[in-house]
Amino acid sequence: MLPRIRTEPDPAAFFRDGDDLFSLKGVMLHAHSLLEAQLYLKMTGCEKCNPEPAAIRASKEATVQSGATNIVQVRGRCPVCGADQAMDFAMENPDALPASGPSPAINLTEKRSQIIDIGQWLTLAHLFVQESRTETNRERARSLNLQSAQCLDEALKFYDEPDNDLPPSDAFYCDSSRRRFRDFPQQFSRSRLINERRKLPVTFPI
Repeated sequence: MLPRIRTEPDPAAFFRDGDDLFSLKGVMLHAHSLLEAQLYLKMTGCEKCNPEPAAIRASKEATVQSGATNIVQVRGRCPVCGADQAMDFAMENPDALPASGPSPAINLTEKRSQIIDIGQWLTLAHLFVQESRTETNRERARSLNLQSAQCLDEALKFYDEPDNDLPPSDAFYCDSSRRRFRDFPQQFSRSRLINERRKLPVTFPI
């Protein structure tokens, strides 16, 4: 099981007015929420274990408007070696997303993630469902299922054509996701993901 991410109790304490928006090797990571940033750390090794993740390379062309952006430092443990790590993320409204019961929102926009690719969202969805099946606390189990539902919602944002059952090539940021798609394309069938999503709870009212 991947380790839980530990964050500071008050993320606002790490806001910076940020003329220097590019803090990691000239790259600023864009997250829609604190939770998306936490999940990125959960899926990505530290600089020592993974010096330049594919998701970071994919973000290099992005720009940030400093007047509308907060820089939030998120802390967690590397899932590979367990080392403490801290990473800066650009977020427009890091604390504005509401919770659905015990589960905070990942992304209430229609825009897909710039830092977590479709394969990683599917991995996260699977991990949350598996954990929920062994969780004895009903409230915690519901929260895990809500998280899984949100991850599938994020994965579905990568499909560009309504009639295309498979994702486009730019839905993949990581080599591991590309290999998975090459070897098991059926796992990326949009109709399959929609059916899996219907089994999970509704997250946020439209």
